[in-house]
Amino acid sequence: MGKRHKRLSLTIIILALVGAGFWIWSFNRGPSVKSYEFVGVIKNMDGQSLTLKGQFIDNGNSVSKDTEVVVVVTADTKITKSSIHLPTAEEVRKTDGRYDPSKLKREMVAGSLSDLKNFDSTVDIKSSSDIYNKSRFEASEIIYTIPVYPN
Repeated sequence: MGKRHKRLSLTIIILALVGAGFWIWSFNRGPSVKSYEFVGVIKNMDGQSLTLKGQFIDNGNSVSKDTEVVVVVTADTKITKSSIHLPTAEEVRKTDGRYDPSKLKREMVAGSLSDLKNFDSTVDIKSSSDIYNKSRFEASEIIYTIPVYPN
């Protein structure tokens, strides 16, 4: 009975250590990253798909290195064009070339996929599901900004 008791005790100790190790490991991994936004530049457009190079975003911060993704545009994808009205040369001279972009007039209107054919600036892609590290996903919204120059 003594040998059997020792073996049972050893088995229980090993199982307890393995369980404790797993518990510690699962909490030390840190929070898992989730992203519902991708910001990048369009590299290619093929029908209803856009190939972009950019980064996954979480709470306004980049959570990835530059990566290439394919974004699928569906009938439910909202496309928004944001126009930002830039200051006149006179306004820029008055402020020594400095101005607060958050104070510039902005307009948000419905955009179109055809606007993006020759678009070479940053595009903001939003998704209703977690897209972190996915190489292909559907966009729930696409927002692109165009500057409006003064006359």
